[in-house]
Amino acid sequence: VDVLLFVMFLQYYGSDSPAPNQRSLYVAYLDSVNYFSAGLVRTAVYHELIEGLLEFERKNGYTRCFIWACPP
Repeated sequence: VDVLLFVMFLQYYGSDSPAPNQRSLYVAYLDSVNYFSAGLVRTAVYHELIEGLLEFERKNGYTRCFIWACPP
C-alpha cells in the first residue's frame, strides 16, 4: 500500500518568463500528514527536502526561490 507523507506544490518560471520572475521557483505549499507526527523529525525532513530541491534547481539554472508561508 502506498502512503503519501509529504506534498509540495512548486511553480517554475524559466528563462523565457518576463522579469522579475525569470529563472525563479516558488514553493507554494509544503505539508505532511498525521502519519509523520514527530515534530523534530518532521522539521529535519522538511529541511532536507528544501535543501535538496534548492541544490537540484540551482544546478538546473534557477537563481531564486521564494517560499510562501501562511501569515501568523
